[in-house]
Amino acid sequence: MALRETLRRLVGGGRTSGTAEDGVPPRAAAGPVRVLVAQFGGDDSGAVQGNLVSRLSHRSALQVAALPRPVTTAAEPLKRIEEAVKVGRNALEKAGGEVLVWGEAAGSALRLRFVTRPPATDYGSGAAIATEHLDLPLYLSDEQADVAELMILAAARPLEDEVRKARVDALRTAQTAGLRVVKNGGLPEACLPALKGWLANLELHPSLRNEGMTDVELAAGHYRGALAHGAEVLGEPMIAALRGHLGAAVAAVASERRDAEAMDEAAMLVRAASAVITREALPDEYAALQGLLGWILQRQGTLANRTNYLREAVAAYQLACSVWTRGANPTRWAEMQVNIGRLLTTLGEFTHTKEFLDQAVTVFRQVAGVYTREKAPVFWANLQNNIGAALFAKSKHTNDAADLTAAAFAYKEALAVYEERQITKSMHVAKKNLQRVERLVQMRAAAAQPATKQPAG
Repeated sequence: MALRETLRRLVGGGRTSGTAEDGVPPRAAAGPVRVLVAQFGGDDSGAVQGNLVSRLSHRSALQVAALPRPVTTAAEPLKRIEEAVKVGRNALEKAGGEVLVWGEAAGSALRLRFVTRPPATDYGSGAAIATEHLDLPLYLSDEQADVAELMILAAARPLEDEVRKARVDALRTAQTAGLRVVKNGGLPEACLPALKGWLANLELHPSLRNEGMTDVELAAGHYRGALAHGAEVLGEPMIAALRGHLGAAVAAVASERRDAEAMDEAAMLVRAASAVITREALPDEYAALQGLLGWILQRQGTLANRTNYLREAVAAYQLACSVWTRGANPTRWAEMQVNIGRLLTTLGEFTHTKEFLDQAVTVFRQVAGVYTREKAPVFWANLQNNIGAALFAKSKHTNDAADLTAAAFAYKEALAVYEERQITKSMHVAKKNLQRVERLVQMRAAAAQPATKQPAG
């Protein structure tokens, strides 16, 4: 199971299926990864770009084209990345590409950076975040280009399962070739600090990692090794990406082990990353960090049984939604909103505060207004189940019969969809929820009956 799915399973967030109207890029073909190589900073003649294109063009797993201009002219590192991401994603959209390679040529070194489409925002699965870089020799040999090919294939993250599966063999072949170069000392020493981060990314790649937490722990070790070189060697943007990845890895292991201290470290790492990867500079990457932070805080609240963490988690998810709005990215917006609604329900139950429960119902109904029964029936049914849970919790504190009636209605709506689609486990849950409502109705009816007088002796 990919780490992202591990996180999603633990969070219990609602995942909707992407559609064209959600702003999801067109479906990727199951053929080669479509790559654009931009002119590199410091490579005015285009010779370095030409060398890389030449070394990659004959590889069957890649379809390579040169972009005859740089994607940024900015000087400050983070500003360069910000500008390159905007220009690069536009270029990829126009060309139908998946990965844009850009960067800087300086001295005898080539610093490669990647822009991906769709945006790489999944810190938990080793996605190539825009602030990461890969250091290679200025002019690559064919063997050294094996490393570049491997990292490009790993950076490409098509949305469709069938495309990912069709490319697994090519990725594994490239992994064998690329890691052989590294193992045999085929790269200069100066390339190794950044490479450690990429080796960690490979450990977490959904198509490469194994079940369990062993690969996650290996990845965490690689990330720590890379971070030990510091910003002087790697630069603040790269350090920020490594912290985000490490935070996700540490949190996944800590959640499985119920390790509150490690969860604290994970939260600290993600907060440090978001101080560099800001909403203004890289909004998608920032939103992903806030979503990750929300999940970590949610787990902290569960482990420590403390509502302050849950409140902070709500705030983090809301920050993610300030970027992933209903209009701009309905799918990710819905995921975050479902997490918010569930947290508000938990807060309402813990604190006996009906306002939290009212807010939860409002959140779920807003999402259900976008993902209707006709558009996403199972997701909609799950939302009805959540609405029922919030209303049922509220009715226990208010004794309001209307809330119980509304809860029963929501559960019945959910059950109808589950029965229609024969989702056995969900049917069982919805039926149990309805039984809980019915028992509470009966208990209240019995309590409302006047006590029967006993005859005099």
